[in-house]
Amino acid sequence: MVEQNDDHHNHDHQDEHRESSSPSSVVAKKRQDAHNEKLKVAITSIVASAGLAIFKIIIGFSTNSLGILSEAFHSGLDVMAALMTLYAIRMVMRPPDLKYTYGYAKVESVSSLSEIILLFAVAGWIFYEGVERIFFKSIQPEITIFSFIIMFVSIGIDFGRSRVLYRTARKYGSQALEADALHFKTDMITSSIVIVGLLFVFLFHIPKADAYAAIIVAGMIIYTSLGLGRRTLDVLLDKAPKGAYQRVLEAVSGLD
Repeated sequence: MVEQNDDHHNHDHQDEHRESSSPSSVVAKKRQDAHNEKLKVAITSIVASAGLAIFKIIIGFSTNSLGILSEAFHSGLDVMAALMTLYAIRMVMRPPDLKYTYGYAKVESVSSLSEIILLFAVAGWIFYEGVERIFFKSIQPEITIFSFIIMFVSIGIDFGRSRVLYRTARKYGSQALEADALHFKTDMITSSIVIVGLLFVFLFHIPKADAYAAIIVAGMIIYTSLGLGRRTLDVLLDKAPKGAYQRVLEAVSGLD
């Protein structure tokens, strides 16, 4: 009787092992692992963006620096963008249903498009305020050593985040994470431009240099957003890959 129970137990164990090692379960596990890794990266990005935004807002308002304020609102936008990315990553895991028979894979592209719209809004405000300060307002930024510290820290954090996000995006083909990675690469450049503007104010006493730097930041945000927007729309509209039509024609003609 004991031997029969042991045989039955071993048989159940073998069945469980076969189920756990079946192709479908392996694919499901890989998909879950990818989801967890993308989720972890997105959450880390949110925490970093929130911290940077808070410090930049405090220093930006205390120094009257439009350059730092533009970076502060940019970092705040990063938080919103990362939250949308997090939501998109969670939605992608949902299986197809009666309402969305092809699943939720394109939610990531919609998230990227929403991020682009927000980027345009922020860039528009920065450009407007920059023009106001150059031609119609007389505001003297009060640059301190903390102004430079927060900007250099921001560049270091953005560099690390961009590398991690891009590596994860390439690994799992995540368009939302790739959008974030590109976003933070742009942030590094814009932060460098702001630092140059701060140096002109601090060393050469040219207050309008801060506003000029902010306008350049707005222009770069718009430029990168246009490129990302084009690629996102290509995905949403199911654009065929470059050269796909020609390859199909060659394959069909080869059958003759």
